[in-house]
Amino acid sequence: MNPHKIWFLVVEDDADARELMIENIQEGFGDKAKVVEAADGVEASRKLMYQAFDCIITDLQMPNRDGAHFIEFVKKNPINETTPIIVVSGYPDPSLYREYPNLHMIAKPYENDQLIEQISTQIKLGRLDQRVGAEVLNTLIDACQEFMKKVLKGQASLEKPYAKKPGEDLPGKIDCSM
Repeated sequence: MNPHKIWFLVVEDDADARELMIENIQEGFGDKAKVVEAADGVEASRKLMYQAFDCIITDLQMPNRDGAHFIEFVKKNPINETTPIIVVSGYPDPSLYREYPNLHMIAKPYENDQLIEQISTQIKLGRLDQRVGAEVLNTLIDACQEFMKKVLKGQASLEKPYAKKPGEDLPGKIDCSM
């Protein structure tokens, strides 16, 4: 069992909606979930200053500091700038994707499983600066497939091992992996 807590920041001005999100998170993650809540962007911004979060869930339409300005604040915060953010809003704003391509949005009303599934995905993927790009991952997969094809087509042979002399190249074609 992993003793580490998963830290969530839930930012929602509607107390009932906030409580429902917190209950969903606690049901989905059990004792591993540690939820910090805030009623608006200003309160949430204060909580960002001294706490790192694994996932931030925020509404967009809030008093004092709306969700878009709060997200901007998060991205400038050295502790949480790479924390995954999920927007849960009755008024999703697709234009935010241009500025924040790693942002995820869920439209209200939503299914409880939809929220937990999106959070689980973001937790598994980790902080934004630690994610591997698709091009790098696809290149690695292609290289591994080619290597396996070569290994499976190759003929096994037993050769007497011998010491290579300094400056001498090894004979034949050599495939290796790490």
